[in-house]
Amino acid sequence: MSNKKFFQKIFYDNRVILILSILFAIVFWIFVALERSPEEVRIVQEVPVVIDLENSVPSQFGLEIFGTKEFYVDVTVVGRRYEVSSSALSADDFLATAQTSYVDSEGKHTLQVKVVSKDDDADYQITGYSDESIEVYFDTYTEGEYTLVADIEGENFIPEGYVTQDSIISTSKIIIGGPTTEIAKIDQVVARVSVDKTLTETTTLKAEIIPMNEFGGTLRYLTIDSGGIDITVTIPVLKEAFLKTSVIFKNAPANYISNPLAFTCTPANAKIGIPESLLDSTGTFSVASIDFSELSEGENTFTINADDISGGVVLDNTKSFKITVFVPDVSKKSININCMNLNLSEVSNEYTLSIAQKGNISVSVVGNEDSFNALDLTEITAMIVNPETIREGTQKMRMKLYLTSANDCWIYGSYYVTVKAVPIEGL
Repeated sequence: MSNKKFFQKIFYDNRVILILSILFAIVFWIFVALERSPEEVRIVQEVPVVIDLENSVPSQFGLEIFGTKEFYVDVTVVGRRYEVSSSALSADDFLATAQTSYVDSEGKHTLQVKVVSKDDDADYQITGYSDESIEVYFDTYTEGEYTLVADIEGENFIPEGYVTQDSIISTSKIIIGGPTTEIAKIDQVVARVSVDKTLTETTTLKAEIIPMNEFGGTLRYLTIDSGGIDITVTIPVLKEAFLKTSVIFKNAPANYISNPLAFTCTPANAKIGIPESLLDSTGTFSVASIDFSELSEGENTFTINADDISGGVVLDNTKSFKITVFVPDVSKKSININCMNLNLSEVSNEYTLSIAQKGNISVSVVGNEDSFNALDLTEITAMIVNPETIREGTQKMRMKLYLTSANDCWIYGSYYVTVKAVPIEGL
């Protein structure tokens, strides 16, 4: 078959013509798309602005950025459709930088922004961006320790018949850091809570920590270090009550638990603020806790300052309470005790304690005279009066001594005994 007949056969075949037409159309479309495509304008959003402080002018002055540290610009580009389409370009294809060369002092500075393509061979053009400059605050860093002041927002939240006292903050101090200029303006730091209901019992609320200047205004760019825990403000709420005054006896021998000693308390009644849950049907309030080691034979008188009582607050004009305890039908005798028979109660988490004194000490025993000769002096509990003063080594400590098995006798007073303190390993 001649070439002429071959080509005639091909070009007279409709199927071949169709295929060639399609191929020609595709090639022509690609040519137009690549070479004759119209230019488009596109905005690429949220290109991050890089503020590099390493080896910069601000870093040489010790300046840091405070406040907003992340900035973004929208970049406008012009180019052929296939070059600037959303599938071809994204924010990652651009580098936006802020110029810090002129930042040599604290305060707010205007930084010029420059945007370039990361592709040096890009055919599109950057025609503009949403922000040609950004405002950035620079300063040196300072931190300090500040005392917290409770600040309670709310009105008439303590109803009639109840009283409140000074609020209690869970921590008295707090660390605040930030720009030196702002730190210098701190006048006080408040722990603020809001009360929106009536309170009839002591309530603890989570506080907002607010550094304030001398005019009561808030400050900027400060960080508060609370140690990772919530800071709370406790609002004490006490019920007003007119109660009979009383005392509690501690470490009483068995016979005196069932038959307590007689006493008087002056004044016999007082207006007391007390947690409502502690009020009982007896209508009494203990103004003192008296240890039997403080009681000798006959009359024993104690004066208790109203400000020193625990468990409640004196609300009337009473300044002190006079307590007289009567210890009848007892005797007092000096008895020698071997120091090796003293058993120290556990009073320290930091030291292992032991009695370092040898020989006897003379103590005053009060009680039923007929029981003196039968006392068991081999088991005596020794309690250090001021355990917070314990130090490593050997030292004399003031102690109260208690007869473990006596039913009607006790040791009066306190005594100095030498002890040895050894730090507990691992602490």
